[in-house]
Amino acid sequence: LYAAQCRQWLNFFPREQIIVVPLHKLKHSESCIIEMEKVFQHVGLEPVVVADVSHKNVRHYPKQIPADVEGVLRKFYKPHNRELYELCGGEDFGW
Repeated sequence: LYAAQCRQWLNFFPREQIIVVPLHKLKHSESCIIEMEKVFQHVGLEPVVVADVSHKNVRHYPKQIPADVEGVLRKFYKPHNRELYELCGGEDFGW
């Protein structure tokens, strides 16, 4: 329920001071470099080439979630995710 956490941050910082980077944009070398350049620019630093963009803390899950369970979870989280997308400037993270 990330939206609730974001709302708390927004009580103390204006939206333009917060940058949210979806994890999926850091999973591939090219998109990771692009996103990190945005982060450096956002905080006012010169871009630095991130030399090691390999995956860390990788987990492999042996089973898929049953479709009915996934449906229940998606339904539950849908309004919360929609609120998060709105708080993050409308970006849909694909959840």
